[in-house]
Amino acid sequence: MFQKHKREITDEENEKICSQIIIKEYPYYEISIDSVTINIHKKVKECINKSEVEIINYFSDLFLRFIDTCKEYNIRYKLASVRFILSDEMTRPQCGLIFDKGILKPLQKAEGKSIDICFPTEAFTISLEFAFLYILHELSHCWLDLEYRNHKTMEYFADLFAMCVLEKIVSNKKIYQKTIRMSYIGSKDFGARYFGKETQNKILDDPKSFLKVAITKPNYASFENLKYN
Repeated sequence: MFQKHKREITDEENEKICSQIIIKEYPYYEISIDSVTINIHKKVKECINKSEVEIINYFSDLFLRFIDTCKEYNIRYKLASVRFILSDEMTRPQCGLIFDKGILKPLQKAEGKSIDICFPTEAFTISLEFAFLYILHELSHCWLDLEYRNHKTMEYFADLFAMCVLEKIVSNKKIYQKTIRMSYIGSKDFGARYFGKETQNKILDDPKSFLKVAITKPNYASFENLKYN
């Protein structure tokens, strides 16, 4: 969605880059939340240009707000250790993959393992808020312990949840609205086509109300009460 490369990179190519990235060792900032460890690739300092203490505080607040939002909306979650690895080559995030005994495995096979999220540095060139929105989206795939109506529901729910967490972090309403309109839900190609333009605008105007609606029954997310295609 936010790639500026001359040639569009396919999903297969993106996954291949990810598989090559995660087998390498990198220097990390380490953050402990409850019983898990989150490792942030120190390359992020090139993107944010803040001190180590500020970077750790930024991300710690991000993770704690994620957990607070789960508790506020009674959304089941299951923390897992995560490695955020930044890449100049990737054009979109890739999560839910672990490298275990020489085999690249999907998230559902990652029980008890640290989960890797490979993230394009390009996202930070747009804005820190934009990068955080997509980090929260990918983290939702790793930490939310929900069942979904289908794959599209999972993706759009991750977007909606990320918006609600981001609102706790971004105090400037204009910047917040500008940022969430660059999400999948905010896209003309995705959100408008899936929900319809009217419903899309209502979601963007009030994500919190729609997050409540999307939890149709305990631990199950669906947009069946909304208009969608």
